[in-house]
Amino acid sequence: SVALSLSDLCARTAIFELSTLPKNTQECQALLSWRFKQDFNITTSNTRMMYNIFKVPEAQTLSSQSSPVRILASTIQRDIIESYEQVCLQAGFIPVTINLATLTVFDWCRKAIDHFQQTLPPVRDHLLIFCYVADWGFSLLILQHHAPVFLRIKPMPTSGPPPSPTTSSSTEPSQLNEHHEAALEESFTDLSDSKNVPPQLDTTSIAHEIIATLQIFFETKYSSGDPEDIQDSTIPLFLVGGKSPQHMLPSIGEAVEKKFNGSESGLVSIKPIPLYTHEHNNQGHTMGGIKLYSDSVLPTIACPVVAP
Repeated sequence: SVALSLSDLCARTAIFELSTLPKNTQECQALLSWRFKQDFNITTSNTRMMYNIFKVPEAQTLSSQSSPVRILASTIQRDIIESYEQVCLQAGFIPVTINLATLTVFDWCRKAIDHFQQTLPPVRDHLLIFCYVADWGFSLLILQHHAPVFLRIKPMPTSGPPPSPTTSSSTEPSQLNEHHEAALEESFTDLSDSKNVPPQLDTTSIAHEIIATLQIFFETKYSSGDPEDIQDSTIPLFLVGGKSPQHMLPSIGEAVEKKFNGSESGLVSIKPIPLYTHEHNNQGHTMGGIKLYSDSVLPTIACPVVAP
């Protein structure tokens, strides 16, 4: 028996906010299929869908409109999953669980995250930011009171200049309106010349994209509140993955922390916390002799840990 961890790009993942929860599984799946069609123009008739339901007290929602139910849902084409299943069966393995890399790695890092949160001052709205850097780009997940409120899955080129934001693959397309697209476009103007960048992810480009994504979140989710309410606390940003995490993650964190410094910029304050050594894993020691957890090995390690 094996657990499969697929790239986030294999599926479409989104967070849906609901005022009420459907009564049964069939109604819930029908509603999610309708939302995928309405929001992303995706037909789910030939896909597999998995989802998690999070109930949040009304007093703990970010926006003024009550949305006490959030659903984190993923849909993936059947032929994609079946191709992976077929390879496993041919090799003599039985795939018993299938998950996406970011969610798998996040579950595996939960104990380390909980440990760090106990050492940090209280955060207003109990916000937590998690970013997984893979060889294809990154996924950024924001939680409030342990429930997801924002998710963006962003593929990045391995060489050459960054793509136009209008071609961005985001799980929150409704929030990327013309104003925010212009802000993303402006954020790319200061990028250094990438002609000499080797065929790997450019740390500077990733940092700029993460900063732009966070700006979108705070502009939309906090637009109805008082910005001064969140300037008094520092929000943790947990960074995981990367080909050379010991170099890439601190560099990304430094750029984000410089931009989101409430005392100087008037924005929220963010404290990056890279997780990349054996001291940060669930067991407190190396697993299989691996000391650095890159984007390639993290999902592989995480799957057996979280598989039921």
